[in-house]
Amino acid sequence: PSGKCPVFGKGIIIENSNTTSLTPVATENQDLKDGGFAFPPTNPLISPMTLNGMKDFY
Repeated sequence: PSGKCPVFGKGIIIENSNTTSLTPVATENQDLKDGGFAFPPTNPLISPMTLNGMKDFY
């Protein structure tokens, strides 16, 4: 899968924002700068997921 991800192995710096890459993406009327790169909340939580969570889930 590493060949298919455009950001694999790259550092991402979010400038001019108080969010992190682990914050869910902006949805609905949320300001785009308030969103990060994680999936919107799901049940079970898909992203971000801890290593132990992945081992248990998969």
